[in-house]
Amino acid sequence: MKRKTEFVLGIVAIVIAIIAIIISFVSLSAFESPMMLSALKSSGITDVNKYVADITNQTYISIVVCSVLSVIVLITSIMIKKDKSPLICGIIFLMCGVLGFFFGFGFCISNILVIVAGFLLILKKNKDEKLEYVKEGE
Repeated sequence: MKRKTEFVLGIVAIVIAIIAIIISFVSLSAFESPMMLSALKSSGITDVNKYVADITNQTYISIVVCSVLSVIVLITSIMIKKDKSPLICGIIFLMCGVLGFFFGFGFCISNILVIVAGFLLILKKNKDEKLEYVKEGE
């Protein structure tokens, strides 16, 4: 059975995640600029270096998690294209989407797309299975 919708949702989620990773790297470089540091000092933050280090660590963690989950979603999307066990692919998509919500801060749109594709993979029935059941019942 063709599962073009789920495949496209997975690929679009990967593209959005890659764009979010690029934006995260750009925002990290802007966040560590001297002008931003002086703005943070003037806003009343007492320990600016600790604050910047915490934000930087959280951003790197989310970038790594998003990258790993994107690779898993890409492999699973290829499995969908080759029509390999949609139930397992749906479960993997759901796990990646939920893990992305917990660990990949800020990558919500791609996580929502992956979760929707996972539900579609799990809930959509094959037309071939229905035809086999009708033929057996006759």
